Amino acid sequence: MTWKSRLFSILVAVFGDTNTFTLQEVYQTCEGVMSYYYPKSNTVQASIRLNLEKLRDDGIINFVDDMGTYSWVKD
Repeated sequence: MTWKSRLFSILVAVFGDTNTFTLQEVYQTCEGVMSYYYPKSNTVQASIRLNLEKLRDDGIINFVDDMGTYSWVKD
């Protein structure tokens, strides 16, 4: 499983029923899990941000504002 796919599966499990979520919520929810799967990573928060950008580029999530809010792309 890739970083992006693992992060996506966590986001869906935790935030799938919500319209929006914040970067801070993603950190709180995902940082420990991702650190568990990637124990040698010293840049977990940066990797989370990078993979959120990749999910945005893939058309899965949107950046809502400069306050760190994201939303799901609706079909």
